[in-house]
Amino acid sequence: QQQQQQQPTLSLLDPADRANIVCFSPATGARLGVVRAMDGDAVRAAVAKARAAQDTWRRSSFEQRREVMCVLLRWVVEHQREMCEASSADTGKTMVDGAFGEVLTTCEKLRWVIAKGEQALRTEFRDVGMVVAHKSARVEYVPLGVIGAIVPWNYPGHNLLGQVIAALFTGNACVVKVSEYAAASSAYYADIARRALAALGHSPELVQLVQGYGDAGAALVQSGVDKIVFIGSPAVGKLVMRAAADTLTPVVLELGGKDAAVVCDDCDFNQVVDVVMRGTFQNCGQNCVGSERIVVHAAIYDRMVDAFAAKVGALTQGDPLAGAAVDCGATTMPQHVEHIQRLVDDAVAKGARLLAGG
Repeated sequence: QQQQQQQPTLSLLDPADRANIVCFSPATGARLGVVRAMDGDAVRAAVAKARAAQDTWRRSSFEQRREVMCVLLRWVVEHQREMCEASSADTGKTMVDGAFGEVLTTCEKLRWVIAKGEQALRTEFRDVGMVVAHKSARVEYVPLGVIGAIVPWNYPGHNLLGQVIAALFTGNACVVKVSEYAAASSAYYADIARRALAALGHSPELVQLVQGYGDAGAALVQSGVDKIVFIGSPAVGKLVMRAAADTLTPVVLELGGKDAAVVCDDCDFNQVVDVVMRGTFQNCGQNCVGSERIVVHAAIYDRMVDAFAAKVGALTQGDPLAGAAVDCGATTMPQHVEHIQRLVDDAVAKGARLLAGG
């Protein structure tokens, strides 16, 4: 039976000091602590520390970089429950969602980089043709310097460590601006990478954490970093690209969309139902590749609707750390609860049938 819980009204802003970020559990409303939001000067200071450390790191060998990756991989495997609990408390996800989205994804990225990273960055020689046959051409990959990354809250561990892994293995430093909705766990995840570096005699200053609101992200884009990675909404992605254009800073954007599952009549029915359920409800649907539309062939439409209605009606939701196993945790951002309700109400008003929840 589905457990109905009311989402508490919560605010990240500290009424006593609006430069503080109040961290809370979205599942229970319990206060997790307070994090200081960084201003532009603090962001630029973090970039400067990273740049100073990178001057040495850029000359590191692939073997040294692999050693750091191996230490990180071993730590993640040995502390996977701890990682899942940290993300669960901060963002409300279940332990299973943490295992899929934090642990497995980070381990796979580390495994690939350890096995294939050097090969991918190897110097490539190119054919120059007959006209300039007396010359040779090659493509070399060299460190850029400091990579700035702005990452979302849905998987705070993987989102942060994924950027750090790529930056460090390519000889760069990394400054990561995390979401204010994952402020409580982000320092923990950044410390994992910093401790791995320090354990092998490298500067932990190669990894810098920026905590704050939108102005901190804007300051990072304009701080003089050598490349910007942004993961988030198309609207904010446009702002990042415009700001980076002022200094011609290269930008990589990973933006949200309206992901559709298209189901044909010859599909493996039971497998598709399970896959779409996971795509829709893993992490309460808070996934960059979560299923947002399901387009089903008319021949199996009624059967699939009945199957989904039964499975959705059986889902349980609650505090993922309370002891009892639940299928879904919490919606991380409180304002999204009202937004989701508006979407449901609008769909019903336009003729949709409400078969579960509501």
